[in-house]
Amino acid sequence: MSDGAKFKIFRRIIIKKFINDNIKPKGLFNVRFTPTMDIKKNIKLSKILMLIFMGFKGFRSKYWCVNEDTGMCQGLYEWDKLEDAENYSKSIAVKNMTKRSKPDSISYKILDNTEENRSWQIIETEKNQKIEFKLKYNV
Repeated sequence: MSDGAKFKIFRRIIIKKFINDNIKPKGLFNVRFTPTMDIKKNIKLSKILMLIFMGFKGFRSKYWCVNEDTGMCQGLYEWDKLEDAENYSKSIAVKNMTKRSKPDSISYKILDNTEENRSWQIIETEKNQKIEFKLKYNV
């Protein structure tokens, strides 16, 4: 990330109808939080919770990320419009995320989808690292 933080991506979802869409998503929602539960439990819970926010108007895609050293989690979302990202920030999904986070650990940004605001770099990892992560966290 632009602030030097490093996370491992453990899941990625793209709504199929947008894969070949030439219309670029306009809104970004980036969230960080430290869950009250351990990483393994949080990853398992995220499989269930993803079914909820995928139905929100304008949702396009998400990266689920974790920093194994600090226990901090991060979500990088894309939305049709900036307004969709703003609406998500006030949703039951974000309220639930806040409830299961350590006090004062949650922060988020709602941004226009510009190159400057997409200030993260995704670096491919070796296959063995992906396998080790999957075995460790069962994802």
